[in-house]
Amino acid sequence: MNRAYQEQHSWGKLDRVVGDTHTLYMLGLTCPVRHFMVDRVCSHRKQALVDFLRDAPPCRLKLTILLSQGLDVFDGLVPEEVASKLTHLVVMLAYDNCETSSGADAATVQIIKWE
Repeated sequence: MNRAYQEQHSWGKLDRVVGDTHTLYMLGLTCPVRHFMVDRVCSHRKQALVDFLRDAPPCRLKLTILLSQGLDVFDGLVPEEVASKLTHLVVMLAYDNCETSSGADAATVQIIKWE
């Protein structure tokens, strides 16, 4: 629905767009975006990130990546055709234990899935 509307009424370009992976995917932006700032990037929503980056490749990209299931979130995260257009890339990493609300304790840190 957003894409159909954008064919009729769209911005020529956007300077900066900030949001989480799910929200940005749902927006379905098709106009050029200079700077994407994406929060809460995780492996189970990686394909949504890849899809919206392909639709509106930025020249600046800031990713806040949640590590909870190992390092597979990095595999194919930024498609080659998008990476070739980037002039700036900022990556912030945070360990997120989705199974508990109390944060990482000593027992959790010992079982982090890094492989």
